[in-house]
Amino acid sequence: LKISFSMFMVAHILACTWFLIGRSLLEAGEHSWLQEVGASSVDGVGQYLHAMSWILNPPSPTPIHPESSLERFFCIAIFVVTVLLIGSALSMLTGTLQEIRTINSERTKARRDVRQYLYSQKAPLDLTMRIMHFVDYKLARHSPGAFDASLISPLLHSELSVSQRGSMLRVHP
Repeated sequence: LKISFSMFMVAHILACTWFLIGRSLLEAGEHSWLQEVGASSVDGVGQYLHAMSWILNPPSPTPIHPESSLERFFCIAIFVVTVLLIGSALSMLTGTLQEIRTINSERTKARRDVRQYLYSQKAPLDLTMRIMHFVDYKLARHSPGAFDASLISPLLHSELSVSQRGSMLRVHP
């Protein structure tokens, strides 16, 4: 929401500037973009809306050919601003995607570590499935980090110990 508002404010300022350039040139008796689009006789709000649509349409703006050097300069400035905005938006998107990938890889690593631990402990399949279900629940609720023994509840950890050492306990009378 904050980014959208900021982008709207930048577009508004640019549209006001483009509108001001067109009106100034028109009042000075020079050829302006307002005449190019046939908006020289339209009221101020209509001219502003033409300016706003021209600002929001890059990289394919309406075909207005700037006549004055001021209009040409502004067109170049708009092009540069558009490229910078698109570049920064893509950069933010790429950063967000990389962060999601990092979180998912950490989650996958945590699951793999638990699975390897359970395999090395020769845990039975049904217990392994229950533990992995609990690990998934825990990872969904908590941010993943390095392997954490708290991913396995104390009750499930006890049950794992019993399943590993149960054969030795059954031998005793």
